[in-house]
Amino acid sequence: IGWHRLGMLLIKLGRFDKAEQVYTALFDSSTDEKDKALLYHQLGLIKRNQADYLEALIFYRKAIEIHQK
Repeated sequence: IGWHRLGMLLIKLGRFDKAEQVYTALFDSSTDEKDKALLYHQLGLIKRNQADYLEALIFYRKAIEIHQK
């Protein structure tokens, strides 16, 4: 939870590269599908803020696929 909060703070501060590092590390250590859906969503948010809309869409779709299961 602490790392996720740090990632959210970094997003609010506009430190998208650092936030992406935090969420990528969390994703790599996560085994829970619900957690991965949240992490995909956050990574999509980061990519959207970086104007990388195609990559953001990919992350958002992965989050939706997990929620639909």
